[in-house]
Amino acid sequence: MQPLGMSEAKTKRIYICFATRFAETGVLPAIAYKPGFDEVWILRGLSDPDGTPSESDHANAISPARRTVALFEARGLSPVRQVDIAARNSFVTGHALAAQLKQLDSADIVLNVTGGMKPANFGAMAILRHWVEDRGSNYRRSAEAIYMDTDGLGYSTVDRLGETPMWREDFDFTPGMTLEEFLGLRGYRITQSEDAPAEPLLEAADRIWTVLKNANGEDRSNLISSMRAAALRSNKSNRGEVEITPFPTAKIGPLRTQLVEALTEAAPSEFDLIDAKTGAIRIKSVAAQAFLGNGSWFELLIMRKLEQRLAANIDLRLNLELELDDISQNAEPTKFRELDVVAFDGRQLCVVECKTGAARPSQRKLRPKKKGETNHVPFVTEPGVDQAEMNKIASVRMNIAGNGGFACLINPRDPGEQTPHFQNMQLRAQAEGVGLFVSADGVEQGIEEIARRMS
Repeated sequence: MQPLGMSEAKTKRIYICFATRFAETGVLPAIAYKPGFDEVWILRGLSDPDGTPSESDHANAISPARRTVALFEARGLSPVRQVDIAARNSFVTGHALAAQLKQLDSADIVLNVTGGMKPANFGAMAILRHWVEDRGSNYRRSAEAIYMDTDGLGYSTVDRLGETPMWREDFDFTPGMTLEEFLGLRGYRITQSEDAPAEPLLEAADRIWTVLKNANGEDRSNLISSMRAAALRSNKSNRGEVEITPFPTAKIGPLRTQLVEALTEAAPSEFDLIDAKTGAIRIKSVAAQAFLGNGSWFELLIMRKLEQRLAANIDLRLNLELELDDISQNAEPTKFRELDVVAFDGRQLCVVECKTGAARPSQRKLRPKKKGETNHVPFVTEPGVDQAEMNKIASVRMNIAGNGGFACLINPRDPGEQTPHFQNMQLRAQAEGVGLFVSADGVEQGIEEIARRMS
């Protein structure tokens, strides 16, 4: 980029972005532009720049700006300048930006309008156009407005002013940010991350899935429920000796035998075979009890499958515990939630909520009574997905994974004859932009979707 009548070294490169709750959309281009920027300006869109900031101002502009400044400075992207604008007033926004531009004779500017409200975007772009056109013959001035693509994986130019474009759509976003930096931009900090368990439990998870995925939907659900019931019963046994008992609605004797063999052969340090005929086993540790009772076998399975499908540079985490850390609100850090499995590639975050539970009786469809039965027996195949679970995964999608991220719920139970309740959950998942993958095939589909997004 050769300036008009000036040396390249005298032409500043300036990056401008909006402070937004999705702060990574502003940070990533500054990291991707390898020549680097001489200055970074952060536009804080306030309801009234001259008044007292509101709670909304703190949540949507002031706190995100503070966190963005901290990350930029930590990475050496400074000096960083904060400019207060009016989020809903294009004239006031343009006036505030013009006051900063007056100090510049020559500059190449990239304006990232992602996250800015339309009036603020319009005001910023209009004043930049005026500034470029008013350059005279002795100054080098160019400006380019970019916006995050709808898939959240890249940026496109929406307006280009001046001679030579700065922005290239093929910028390399690797290595991007660390997971800690990404979550920090959202106002969260990691308080706990579970280490991968010993190889025997990982092998046991694989062996369990080999048995379950080849079973029909009802048998698979009964086996899953049997494992959980056995773990709960072990609480009441001094010696931890319990039996994997099939439910009366399925004839799963051979499958139960395979399941018991999978546990005792893959992880003999955690499970002892007591009686092959009855399926009785001894659960030997708290970890083994959680493995069956809390569904951690399924979390390990998903983790293992992602390790096999994703590139080695993907940051995979198990059971992340987060705290909300927003010191600008003078609030004590509060525990947010645990994320079962997380995959991060430096720019996009994928979160998997792993569930193995069945639907509650009120959500199940009763099958017709069989001859000799006195009560209806509900199907237990339908996955346990309710409004609370959908609220959680939708919140993760919006508040943690963000615009370019993905959140999904995976449950290995087969939906069978879908009830109106479950069909409503599917419709809500589509509306919220989250993934809902159920059944044995659904497990594989969920893994493939995450691999596709991170390829």
